[in-house]
Amino acid sequence: MDSSQRGRYKWMGDVHVDDIVWTRLPKVATTFMTTIILRRILKNATLECSSSCHARLEAATSSDSRIHDELIGIRPDGPGGSLLIVRRPYDRLVSAFLDKIAGDDPMQLWDKIKRISGRANSTGPPTFAEFVNFVIWQDDTDDLMDGHWDTQERLSRVCERDYQYIVQLETLEEELPYVLRRLGLETEARHPVTSRNASPRRYDTGHYLDQLTEAQLARLDTVYRMDIILFNG
Repeated sequence: MDSSQRGRYKWMGDVHVDDIVWTRLPKVATTFMTTIILRRILKNATLECSSSCHARLEAATSSDSRIHDELIGIRPDGPGGSLLIVRRPYDRLVSAFLDKIAGDDPMQLWDKIKRISGRANSTGPPTFAEFVNFVIWQDDTDDLMDGHWDTQERLSRVCERDYQYIVQLETLEEELPYVLRRLGLETEARHPVTSRNASPRRYDTGHYLDQLTEAQLARLDTVYRMDIILFNG
């Protein structure tokens, strides 16, 4: 990625706690990791997280500028370690559709998504195929993608940064306890390694991909090519 492209993509932000760095990727265990870090910061082993916890994390870590939404560092700062959690790209794409598009219109994108698919007058929610058309259109036009479905490779700059630990969501329960111990992020009370996203196959990704044409699948493979190569797509 050259410098002219780099400015297009919003850096999702590094969360620093003590000397540890966790790079946030939306739709990849963010609620679970936010809970762990807030427990550490607030010294509250029983804290249960909800959507408000993300705002609490921002407040708890941004007062001394430890979250940088546009950070362009080559290597994460963190003498104690750095952590990136990744996810199979099409599981993440379907999760973004179900959470951010299918149920209601929290992002106010319905009209735009349906217009791109030539169904502007429909009153129903966009289909998954129409959402995919929108993602492909964003990639074709260099439109700034939302972080929930922008590529993990771009958001994390994994090819430019020297992460100490890269954990896949699909093996989170087996791998993360070891990583947390190494990073010193265990809370006083033992906690299960679970989250809203800890069961990435709670829906059938294949069911949604079957709704796409061969042309759509081919273009998606182009959009998420590096994620598929790097993160076991």
